[in-house]
Amino acid sequence: PNERARLYFLLAWFHAIVQERLRYSPLGWAKHYEFTESDLRVACDTLDTWIETTAMGRTNLPPEKVPWKAIRTLLSDCIYGGKIDNAFDQRLLKSFLEKLFVPASFESDFSLATGVNVGGQAGSIKMPEGIRRDQFLTWVE
Repeated sequence: PNERARLYFLLAWFHAIVQERLRYSPLGWAKHYEFTESDLRVACDTLDTWIETTAMGRTNLPPEKVPWKAIRTLLSDCIYGGKIDNAFDQRLLKSFLEKLFVPASFESDFSLATGVNVGGQAGSIKMPEGIRRDQFLTWVE
């Protein structure tokens, strides 16, 4: 489905958060966990499997049809969360997933991060518009 790039972007954003917090252990996470690019690849493969199964060959998949709970559970309990052995870190990981992997993430005004200094004022970073990879790459650059 066309929405796959949008979900990949959310996954990449989530992976970046997880990685960035490693820099600040033991404040970011209680300890250093081995989150790697392999986790991201497995997460992408898992996302593909669930999206393909749900879409059943259709080219579009409405946000409310995405199996959000299943994706969040697999990411929090197996792929990323399977490495976490601290209850607080597990809750933190789940809170990131519950904030990002929701139907509202397909809306144009969805905030990826709030309370960010933008041009000297508090603002937010919004989800980029688009459903194609090149649109997201343009936003990143």
